[in-house]
Amino acid sequence: MIDIDGLSREEKLDLLERLWDSLTEDHPYPPVPEWHLELVEERIEEQRRNPTPMRSAFDVIEELRQQLR
Repeated sequence: MIDIDGLSREEKLDLLERLWDSLTEDHPYPPVPEWHLELVEERIEEQRRNPTPMRSAFDVIEELRQQLR
């Protein structure tokens, strides 16, 4: 058992990195749940049936910033 509280910040970060690396060795990306894929397909189909103008995320963020000022 590792005494995490006794580790320095650098040691904790090293341990975290080693743990993450061990999780991603065999599977670099987690599997996408089937319901995510279904939702994306539904949204694509809705956009095809009812095209609406798209806005970039940058435009939306800027608009929100303006509203918050």
